[in-house]
Amino acid sequence: MNNPASPPPIDPISTGPKWPTTIGIIGIVLGIAGILNVLLQLVGFMFTKTQMNALVASGIAQEDVDAWLAKFLKVSYISMAIMTVLGIILLVGAIFLLKRKKKSVPLLKIWALGKIVAAFVITFLTRPISQEQIAMMTSSNDAFQGNGESFSKMMDTIMGASFILGLVWLCALPIFFLIWFTRRKIKQDVEDFS
Repeated sequence: MNNPASPPPIDPISTGPKWPTTIGIIGIVLGIAGILNVLLQLVGFMFTKTQMNALVASGIAQEDVDAWLAKFLKVSYISMAIMTVLGIILLVGAIFLLKRKKKSVPLLKIWALGKIVAAFVITFLTRPISQEQIAMMTSSNDAFQGNGESFSKMMDTIMGASFILGLVWLCALPIFFLIWFTRRKIKQDVEDFS
């Protein structure tokens, strides 16, 4: 008697829902980009330091510039540490999602909540430093031909709008993830993960 061959195993990735692949790839790309952005912040600090030290030639006290740079560096390190951790969580969660692992969803929810909190904390920490930088830059009326105060007001308005838009941008994907992973259909799909 011949035994019929058993059918080949079914690959859940090729037959299951497509959203884990799409969201997983997006998460991997953004996780890597987030980590690389931290490295760019280091380069940005060097440019900022050069720019701020140039203010000394326009009459700003070196002590004021050094004090500002110390605050800026402290906030930058806090931001870089938070964003590195969040980038790693997103990257690992996205890889697990791509592999259809149940533990991907809690990781991505943790990332989403952490990213939202981080967006507000970092904005709260950087806004006063940015305002102080603009005030220092405009305090030398020579650079703005007597229009430093109106320039400062204009920059404060632009900064306020950019901080609000920045918060919206930073929170958009995390909010999407939080909504996406609470949908009944998605929860059912995740139940089939290993």
